[in-house]
Amino acid sequence: MKKFGEESIEMQTLQAEYNKLKSNLIHQKQTIELLQGKARKRNLNKIEKEIRNRFLMNSLCIPSVIIICYTTSFHWAFALFICLWSLIDLCFTWWIKKELDAPSLLNADVKTATIKINKYHQFYMKSFIVGMVCAPIILTYIFIHIYGHTQHIGVFYDMLIIAGITILLSLVSTVVQYKKHQTAYKELIDSFL
Repeated sequence: MKKFGEESIEMQTLQAEYNKLKSNLIHQKQTIELLQGKARKRNLNKIEKEIRNRFLMNSLCIPSVIIICYTTSFHWAFALFICLWSLIDLCFTWWIKKELDAPSLLNADVKTATIKINKYHQFYMKSFIVGMVCAPIILTYIFIHIYGHTQHIGVFYDMLIIAGITILLSLVSTVVQYKKHQTAYKELIDSFL
């Protein structure tokens, strides 16, 4: 039979071990939360970079199209259409950036975060589809215009080859960008789950 003093020492030892374990668990939980926060921030930065690039490309598109149409014989309706398309995309990009609200997303609960991230993903997919529909129409107009203003058929073929290479590079770039978006989207969703 144990004496009262021995039980007290044993209880103190168990209490000390319990407190140490509890302290370790709290520290481990804080470390996990810190690592999850860093992972979320890194994945959110990828999405924010995608949005910034979209802003930049739309902002550069408008003056570029105006300059190209001014210096060449493209019709102003074409410039107006492209500039309007860029402005609409710029407005929708600004709206989805506001909806996403990246700084508050880091501290949001899982449901709110996934809803906002899915809204952005749906926006991206819809704009991707619209772009894939409009791009061939715009390219067809450009090729018809170039063909109509080319004096020599050899020059037209040279331009067609250059345009074909440019289109091929654009398609590869678009596919790579789409895959990066899908990866960033999945990683961001996974970091909240």
